[in-house]
Amino acid sequence: MTSEAPTPLENDSAFSAENAQYLQVYIEESEEELEGLIEAILQLEENPQHGNALHKAFRMLHSLKGSSGMLGFEVVGNFAHELEDRFERYRSGQAVLDAATTTVVLKCVDFFRSFLERLRSGDHTEGDPTTLLDQLRAVEQRWPEAPPPVAVQPVKPMPVMTISSGLKIVVHFRPGLQLADLKARLIVSRLSSIGEIIDCEPPIDDVHSFDELPLFSLTIVTDRPIDEVRKIANVDGVESLEIQSGDLTAKAFQAEAPTVTKRPDPPIPQALPVSAEQPSSPAIAPPDIETVDAKTTASETLRVDIGRLDHLMNLTGELVIANARLAQIAGEMSPLFHRSTVFKKSKDLTERLRQRFAQIRQSLNGTPESAAVWAQISEGLADDLDGLDRQSELWEAGHRHFADVGDAVDQLTRVSKNLQRGVLNTRMVPVSPLFNRFKRVVRDLSVERQKQVQLVIQGEKTELDKRMIDALGDPLLHLVRNSIDHGLEPPHIRRAAGKPETGIITLEAAHRGNNVLITVRDDGAGINTDRIRARIVERGLATAAVVQELNDEQIMGYIWHPGFSTAESVTEISGRGVGMDIVRNAISELSGTIDVASTPGDGTTFIIRLPLTLAIIHSLMMRYRGEYFSIPLDDVREIVSIPRDQVYAVHRHVTIDVRGELIPLISMGGTFQWNGPRDQSAPASTSGPVNVVVLNARGKTLGLSVDSLVGRADLVIKSLTENFQPVRGLSGASILGDGAVCLMLDSAALVELASERAQTDTSRR
Repeated sequence: MTSEAPTPLENDSAFSAENAQYLQVYIEESEEELEGLIEAILQLEENPQHGNALHKAFRMLHSLKGSSGMLGFEVVGNFAHELEDRFERYRSGQAVLDAATTTVVLKCVDFFRSFLERLRSGDHTEGDPTTLLDQLRAVEQRWPEAPPPVAVQPVKPMPVMTISSGLKIVVHFRPGLQLADLKARLIVSRLSSIGEIIDCEPPIDDVHSFDELPLFSLTIVTDRPIDEVRKIANVDGVESLEIQSGDLTAKAFQAEAPTVTKRPDPPIPQALPVSAEQPSSPAIAPPDIETVDAKTTASETLRVDIGRLDHLMNLTGELVIANARLAQIAGEMSPLFHRSTVFKKSKDLTERLRQRFAQIRQSLNGTPESAAVWAQISEGLADDLDGLDRQSELWEAGHRHFADVGDAVDQLTRVSKNLQRGVLNTRMVPVSPLFNRFKRVVRDLSVERQKQVQLVIQGEKTELDKRMIDALGDPLLHLVRNSIDHGLEPPHIRRAAGKPETGIITLEAAHRGNNVLITVRDDGAGINTDRIRARIVERGLATAAVVQELNDEQIMGYIWHPGFSTAESVTEISGRGVGMDIVRNAISELSGTIDVASTPGDGTTFIIRLPLTLAIIHSLMMRYRGEYFSIPLDDVREIVSIPRDQVYAVHRHVTIDVRGELIPLISMGGTFQWNGPRDQSAPASTSGPVNVVVLNARGKTLGLSVDSLVGRADLVIKSLTENFQPVRGLSGASILGDGAVCLMLDSAALVELASERAQTDTSRR
């Protein structure tokens, strides 16, 4: 069976400004369809008879064809039609999607992805798929020819056709449903895959012009049962469906009796294996259609531009700052309105004064003139005391109003926290789309490097901030490519070592408190520390004597050095001395850390630790030299007050004893330069106990001495790089309620700075 494209593949897009409002929805939905298409193709490469994968790929292409055509992208739509036609042959068993064909089909998917990337940048050029079509036709030369159709005598018209039925469907949308026109287009697209739509009211091309679309109707000719049609048309947002069957088909086809053609069952291609679990027929039965009951659905989704969410997040941050300011003001005013202080003291003072003046009146026995003077004075003082009483009453009323202000601040705190949590949740998306991209990467690189690789994905439902998901693509790509090129051995070497020939790369995501851990793990040969030691000396990064004193963990830290590589040869994948430092910088820009662990012969593991969001950080606030500093709470192990006699110097390194554990100690003054020479002493003061925040970062423990601790706070963090310049050891800044600036410390950078100082001191000795 062959098919011709409905129109020539010409690079002439009919995209119009009228369709611009749907462009973003088209891009995002098409990207999701392409990801699903790639996943289905890779499943078919492993099992060409995978029925669900065949139907999924066919539906993805059919949907892409329809949506592209509706927006006027004829070249893309026609190219999708070409691929759809071929997948119809795969479904019917007339052809097999083998490895060579899969490679070409994946290149075709890349054509669609490149087109979508151009659309995002404002370029509507569709491109020319002619070369890809030629490659498709070249691999099709190996396909077996299908038998010619067998003609059957014309069937006499009957009052009601039994080959297919005509159904009139009236779709009622839920009142106030947004984007009902797109829902209508979705229903038409889904139904067109099971039959022919011969009528639609209003016309599907005009539905976008309606402000509201409470219902629309269509007529379809199909051989599917009504229940299946109902399931396919019942998408999210549909309140009810009315389906009427009758003699519509007869009216449509009685004008001319059709000549029905029937093909004999096509032979099973030799390359198509038949397993015990699969039916012996090459034709694949349609899978069950996954549907959602409109009456029982619990949620409805709406695409929102990430820029709008960023704006909401900024407003939420300002609300948190305003709330902190109100809370601070309320705290400062609280002593003024405390009943036991101002109000009680004023009442006591008034009562004492009244008693004393009464005593004065009783003790006066002077002349009438003096009595009159004292009476006038006493009367004036009594008025003053009455005024003082009125002031006390005002203080009492102020106390009651202040209590109301406190309640309002508490309510504002609850609302701001709920709003903050809600906005954060709207930005959270699962990591599964990000992880699924690497199925294609692993497939292509394993073929290129002639290695057998299996990708294992775990924790794909773990959610992360959308901005972080977008920024993680390149770092993870570097790690996966290096795992394939450097980590996994060729099949013959693995076989000689007693390992399975197929190497395993694992991508895993998991929540850990307020962080997400992303792990990239391989079961390859591990990192060769001896080779790293030799390369360190070759590049002059350290002397041979210093290198010999470093342990394996410190040696592996050199892989993050810019331009560092241990590759014996340069490939398209790696070996040019770029990549790992880029990975670390990218993770640092996300306020995250990355650690590496490796065991010779067993493999290498990279662990990326990221905050759930970049916007608001749970922090511990402290003060040093009168300035505010903060550190993420997740990096704080404990807070201790160390007597000065428990601060020791071990090999010229300041150390503290915490319950028998010796922990290196650094100070703010010894870590940063404060417009002058750096203070090498650990504690800031010379007497009294030392306030120490014990940190855990990069698998190491470190003590940081500070002047005083302020307490816990949720801070809205802003980037220093965007506003000023990067400072090593600082990850951002925040504005407090009183307008003061609070700098956020980078725990991982502090550990690195301390380690570098220790290595420098060691080399000097």
